[in-house]
Amino acid sequence: MRIWENVKSHKKAYKYSLGTVVIVLLAVLGILQMLSRGAAYIFNAEMEKQTLLRGTIRVETITAHINGHVYFENLEWLDPTGETIMLVPSGDFHVRVWDVFTKNIKSTTLQELTLNNAVFCVKLDENMKVDFLKQSEALEELGEQKKLEEGWEQKVKTYTPEERKRRGELERRESRSRLEKQLRNFESSGTHLKLKLDFNKCKMELFAKGQHYLLSNVDIKMDIDTNKIVDIDFSTGTFGGTMVGSGMAIDGYVDFTEKPVPLCDMSVRFNEVKPSSLGFGMNVNDRITLNTHFDGPISDPDSSGTVHMKELHIPGFDFYDINGIIHLEEGKLLFDRVEATVFGGKLVADGEYDFDTRTYLIRGHGSELKASEGLKKSGLNCLVELDIVVEGDSNPRKTVVKGEFVSGKGTYKWIPFKRLSGVFRSEYKDLHFWNARIEFYGLTVQTPKLRVKKGHLTMDPIDMYDMEGTYKLTIHPRIRE
Repeated sequence: MRIWENVKSHKKAYKYSLGTVVIVLLAVLGILQMLSRGAAYIFNAEMEKQTLLRGTIRVETITAHINGHVYFENLEWLDPTGETIMLVPSGDFHVRVWDVFTKNIKSTTLQELTLNNAVFCVKLDENMKVDFLKQSEALEELGEQKKLEEGWEQKVKTYTPEERKRRGELERRESRSRLEKQLRNFESSGTHLKLKLDFNKCKMELFAKGQHYLLSNVDIKMDIDTNKIVDIDFSTGTFGGTMVGSGMAIDGYVDFTEKPVPLCDMSVRFNEVKPSSLGFGMNVNDRITLNTHFDGPISDPDSSGTVHMKELHIPGFDFYDINGIIHLEEGKLLFDRVEATVFGGKLVADGEYDFDTRTYLIRGHGSELKASEGLKKSGLNCLVELDIVVEGDSNPRKTVVKGEFVSGKGTYKWIPFKRLSGVFRSEYKDLHFWNARIEFYGLTVQTPKLRVKKGHLTMDPIDMYDMEGTYKLTIHPRIRE
């Protein structure tokens, strides 16, 4: 009997305990529901107190879960003057529950942050410190590739190279002055951040190292620990600004354990950049892909990489399968050992491009080029060695192509010859040849100067020499207009 009473007593206690747990759970769920309903108010109130981000951060709706996961909609960040710095239609974040319960909110309380379709502007100063700014109107035109390209092609034609250089130097001086004076919207000095970031399908404006980029379809994944390592995985869709292209990607890390300046190890890729958006004078529509690796102090890393183009068409030349090495210096892009196929032969070139002045210089040597491909319908059939220099700026009328050439044995129509040589210069529908010389078997023909300007041919008298080099005859050609 006593055993049965003990069993009944245990059952009663179990039911009482279970009932108590259910009541407590219902109470907790009820509190959580109320907290969730008032979470937007609580969040907005707490954001008024924070000091990490200057200005005001508000959210329209927010839902909080007991595991520390919080979902929100329509977040807006305003600077102290009321200008919008960031808009986020939706997202979520994860916080340390214990920090929230104990009201011990600190920089590491936030563990994960996801933003969807956000619109924002980032500026990196000379020390690669981050600031958030008001976006420009140009960011709204990101989806309109034609507007981006037309805008930049018009802009690079506005100033002379000298004026662009002066403006570039002035902009850098003013930028340094502003960085010394401006109040920062993001102040993380001395703050330990440890969280994971996940940005999806965002629009982003970026100012860095004197360059300006407008980025669409931005995806960012970062694992941040500002006391140790920050891992970065960054990719975009169409971009405009300093360059126009179809995509950009960054993959690597920054090591904050190195003092006093953190070290970086990052690979950067620019896909299908339009050369004319860089201010190359020729209207080049063939796309270029740049791969660059940055290694060293984040304020001034070493950089090297590769350049690739499937093909490049400029007046008088068709290049294919272009590959080479590039280096980035302050304001300049250097090319080295760039190889390409042209007129059935090979071209090896080097050169540089100045981002400030948008001027460029390319030097190359071509070997075993086929004259029959380079000068179609000329009747020439031979292999040519060529030294060439291309220099210019954003104005196509000032692009200069010059050099000298020499051939091996060949034929002109059906007449065989030993060698063909000369010096040339081409500048906007104006082609010059100097000392053009063709050595036949037993006869040499040369003219000091030949010119084709806007389709009209003019040339000096043609001199003929025998195989010993003795002068024989001068012909004054009649040129039909």
